[in-house]
Amino acid sequence: QLERYYERNQDQYRFGERYDYTLLASRDDSVLAAAVDMAANSITADSISRSFNNIIAVRDSVETPSEEILTTLKATETGETSDNFTYRNRNARVIYHQLLEPRTMTFDEAFYRVGSDYQPIREENFMNELRSEYRVRIYPERIR
Repeated sequence: QLERYYERNQDQYRFGERYDYTLLASRDDSVLAAAVDMAANSITADSISRSFNNIIAVRDSVETPSEEILTTLKATETGETSDNFTYRNRNARVIYHQLLEPRTMTFDEAFYRVGSDYQPIREENFMNELRSEYRVRIYPERIR
């Protein structure tokens, strides 16, 4: 039923323009420099995270990144690595991969939103089934 609901309402499940980037942040400048070198050699953010104990390494694609990241992305060319900036009290750099075009989400991408949107319909259907199966009698004289 969820997939049918999604198919009928696909226009509600769209990504806008999104920034695709990798964030690298560490309190240790030498760790940050090593992470930037690894990323430049196409090492994934997950692999970078596993290589160091004290680093944030995340690849993300979002419409509205945090203010510090957005400001840095706007000053960085596609395919380039930003200058150092401060992110959550750490030195950080952003690798700006691309600006993703708006598109419709796949069912898997929209799954939780579809479930959330469909839940009131499920509840209403359930209540209607209960009302048709069980008659409710109200005794106003017993209500205080």
